[in-house]
Amino acid sequence: MKNKQNIMKIIKSTGRIFYGSEELAKNAPQDTGKLEFFKLDIYISNNDLEKEYKNRGLIPASIISLCKYDKTNREELDRMESVGTFWKDADGKWCFATFHRWRDGRDMGVNRHDDGWDDDWWFAGFRKLGTKTSDPKSLPSDTLNFEKRIAELESKMEKLTKIINL
Repeated sequence: MKNKQNIMKIIKSTGRIFYGSEELAKNAPQDTGKLEFFKLDIYISNNDLEKEYKNRGLIPASIISLCKYDKTNREELDRMESVGTFWKDADGKWCFATFHRWRDGRDMGVNRHDDGWDDDWWFAGFRKLGTKTSDPKSLPSDTLNFEKRIAELESKMEKLTKIINL
């Protein structure tokens, strides 16, 4: 496939510092489509994250789609700070691609891991044909509204504060 030869060129075109395995990147899924993002606010294992994708009617995003999105929507990825996707390689081992905005730089990592994901991660995926989202935390990329998300979190904090103060 043409993209397999060009994946590193596509990655480099983002201007992000690349960490990890070029071989894994070349053999990652190559699908493209309209991205949706969701955040769970909990630590989650790869196996449970796979279930979350299925429950939302999503499949994990490809590196190519995230690179293309990064080129046109960098500010949105910067606000999310940590965005990831994952897949299983030919040997059934979990692999990942991550896009970070840390302090004064941007990077991208591609590697293998079975550690799971911390609560600060956003995840990217494609809508499976014939499925719709009913989860307000799963937002199409063209309607991703950070102010709405912040307001939701502030509301949750107010409720928790009231409960704690009872």
